[in-house]
Amino acid sequence: MKMCDFVLIGKGMCKGGMQDNNGNNNINATNEGEKEYEKEIKTLIRLFGDSINKKDLKKKIINNNGRIELVIKELVQLSVENEDESKSNELENIEQVITKLFYLFYDFFFLSLYFCSE
Repeated sequence: MKMCDFVLIGKGMCKGGMQDNNGNNNINATNEGEKEYEKEIKTLIRLFGDSINKKDLKKKIINNNGRIELVIKELVQLSVENEDESKSNELENIEQVITKLFYLFYDFFFLSLYFCSE
């Protein structure tokens, strides 16, 4: 058996379709990655409106290994937390308005007593 030493110069051509003449394989892989979960993302946007963007949805889907039910659970939980937060802010605003009204009526009451007593 004889061993041959050789140096490959230029681009070697492989038989069997393994070669990539124009680099389309990487582009196809990128397009497939962009299309992955597209149907799920569109459905979730319909469900939750524009409260979340496509990139965030895709990250959540990937983080949950494609398990859409976990993404929906997470989005519902975030929605409920945001709603609770907005309700607590509304309650704080109402309390502030009531307090201001109380002091306004308090001042009005004592001013009327003061002027009526003279």
